[in-house]
Amino acid sequence: MQNSKLLTIGNIKSNQIRNGNQILKQLEQKNKNLAILYETSKIINSSLDLDKILKNITNIVVKKLNYHNFSILFLEDNKLLLKYGHRHPKARAKNYHIKLGEGITGFVAKTGKPVIVNDTSKNNRYIAVRENIISELAVPIKIENKTIGVLNVESTKLNAFNENDLFLISAIADQASIAIQNANINKSLAQSNQR
Repeated sequence: MQNSKLLTIGNIKSNQIRNGNQILKQLEQKNKNLAILYETSKIINSSLDLDKILKNITNIVVKKLNYHNFSILFLEDNKLLLKYGHRHPKARAKNYHIKLGEGITGFVAKTGKPVIVNDTSKNNRYIAVRENIISELAVPIKIENKTIGVLNVESTKLNAFNENDLFLISAIADQASIAIQNANINKSLAQSNQR
């Protein structure tokens, strides 16, 4: 009887320690996320030049978050145009575009909702642009609830993305939308001052 009580107490303590470790890991991840987002907001909003903003976003995603297949697409005339890409095979192509509603990024642009695809072979929307891509995360960039573009991250690993990745890329998309809007306002003001 005494031994079974000790085993029960031992199991309870073991579960408490396991739960405590899980909570600690979650808190550490949240702290890391907050630090990344704080640094990201400083970097993204350090310029009013759109090209520099897009370059800064790409550098953050690639260097700070270690996502190595990344692109920024803007919605223009019912097409997504590639504006900036890291390891994107079409980065140097002049008029590369995806029609609104086509592919994962086109779907995200059309619906305004983010998408995680952790096995592209099982998703009929997926359009292969890069070789060996297995997972994709696409998040809309919105200004005043209107989708203006998409941040797209891809991986060669199965099940590469989770809710934490979605949170981070969504937060970066939100920060990017503010920086893009500020850059557009600054450009409009500069143009009106030249008249």
